[in-house]
Amino acid sequence: STQSTWGFFFSSKKPKKMTDLAKLNDFLASRSYIVGYQPSKADATVFGYLEGVNVPAEFPHVRRWHNHINSFNPKPTAGSDDAAKQFAPVSAGKAPAADEFDLFGDDDAEQAARDKELMQKRIADQHNSKKKQVIAKSSVVWDIKPWEKDVDFELLESLVRRIEMDGLHWGIAKVEEMCFGIRKLQIVATIEDAKVSTDMVEDLIKENEELVQSVDIASFSKL
Repeated sequence: STQSTWGFFFSSKKPKKMTDLAKLNDFLASRSYIVGYQPSKADATVFGYLEGVNVPAEFPHVRRWHNHINSFNPKPTAGSDDAAKQFAPVSAGKAPAADEFDLFGDDDAEQAARDKELMQKRIADQHNSKKKQVIAKSSVVWDIKPWEKDVDFELLESLVRRIEMDGLHWGIAKVEEMCFGIRKLQIVATIEDAKVSTDMVEDLIKENEELVQSVDIASFSKL
């Protein structure tokens, strides 16, 4: 029945709580009447439940609707037969079914669907953003020359590889002959340009001052 349906939202002719008015306000934001496009007994019934309620200004759509329905001077009692007779039904000769007065059930379902769609769109946007993000990287080859020709290159390489920082990735290494029996350690690294400075890496390698005479970049290429 109309009374039992609206009794779910209102009781004793007054809203149960301010959230009832808030829901009604949201419902009426895009509607002139409770059901259809002309005043109906649904309007009279809800008007009756709001009898004696001073609708706050924070619910402008309820106030607009309330003032409009009040202009018909219905003065119904909530859920009464008098309320049902104030206006013609929406469809001629047939009173609206009770579920037609469920203002918020369909809206809640529609809002949940919209929220789910929005969440899925945000996740997709974040995924696409990560895919489009390009991390600038470079490949660097360092020549590390020792003080002595009989230096322990395995030790030297291990000391270099101990240098760790975010965005620095060591690659292959080899010992190369230069001249007069002097050799050098050549080691490759991939760096993320935004995170790693070649000068910083070189300074850290040179901290092994007892073994390292000089550090030079043999080649540098963007990836």
